[in-house]
Amino acid sequence: MTLDILRSDLISGLVEGGALRSPGWRRAFERVRREVFVPRFWSETNEGWELVDGSWPEWAEMVYSDRLLVLRLDGDEPCSSSSMPSVMATMLEALAVRDDDTVLEIGTGSGYNAALLCDRLGSNRITTIDCDIELMEAARRRLSGHGYEPTVAAGDGFFGYAPNAPYDRIIATCRVRQVPRAWITQTRAGGLILAMLPYAMAQLTVGQDGSAEGRFHHFPFGFMDMQGHRPRQLSRSELLALVDEAGETRPYGHPALVREEKGREAYPFLTRLVIFGHRADVQVDGSRYLVVDLWDSSWSLYDHEKETVTEGGPRRLWDIEVGLYDAWCSWGRPPRERFGLTVPADGGPQEVWLDDPRSEHRWTLAGWGPE
Repeated sequence: MTLDILRSDLISGLVEGGALRSPGWRRAFERVRREVFVPRFWSETNEGWELVDGSWPEWAEMVYSDRLLVLRLDGDEPCSSSSMPSVMATMLEALAVRDDDTVLEIGTGSGYNAALLCDRLGSNRITTIDCDIELMEAARRRLSGHGYEPTVAAGDGFFGYAPNAPYDRIIATCRVRQVPRAWITQTRAGGLILAMLPYAMAQLTVGQDGSAEGRFHHFPFGFMDMQGHRPRQLSRSELLALVDEAGETRPYGHPALVREEKGREAYPFLTRLVIFGHRADVQVDGSRYLVVDLWDSSWSLYDHEKETVTEGGPRRLWDIEVGLYDAWCSWGRPPRERFGLTVPADGGPQEVWLDDPRSEHRWTLAGWGPE
């Protein structure tokens, strides 16, 4: 099939699936050619990672399938990608742009998402920033070759891009642990920030006082961490070394939390926001599974054969999880869109809440710290 037919089929699928709803964004997806921005990418095979380009028979179908395409590897781990088109469409629809809005995109990547923004709003209204200079320069060339001339900047997106501020909208395509203060100060009052937190996208409206507040989107987003803003990763041996005789072992006694269960999708999302600053998981052997919070080195070791949990570190993670799970069930197992986030104007702790910002059910964002 030709690239035009493949692109048309992809767009039809996005429309039928409900990811692409508005005529403006549909026209953008029809006009912007994804193959221009991802001429090559990495694909994981049984033999490891292989570089895919136009010489591959499957290249065109892969470009126009609804799949994430890995642009850059850090060792064997992906560190930059072009998101699934359905995820891009869902985010762009959630951005709720008006025709005269200015937008800052955090994470240029391939430049494809920036091209969609340029097509919809005009290049002069779009700024995009990435810390990977090589990727950024390649994106700039491809955008220009496609007729788009946004501001393409090299830098740490955690600090936004002050020269073109204020913006009406900020959209981040990488995950942060907490919402950076710069994103709020660089957004006009009444403007919208789409911030990716662990397994969730916060839709934050900026207030006149410099605060920001809003609910989480219902879609289960999962993005790569922002480069340069994550705790140091520990090796398997380093994680296992945390488990020592100082741990306390007892029956875990809550089978609902150690088995798959329908209708509990919002619970793991909540734990990543309010319990784990940065969670790491290790399958130790056939029956034992280790969970570590790298933020403070608290850990829980589960032995599913013996049905025991051993805990160590400053916090008892399993006890906290059990308490939160029981509370979540008592609230009627609320979905993620019933939760929200408040970022105070004074730079104080960012808080997750249930149903209402003034709710008694509220928690400091796990891993939060002053910038």
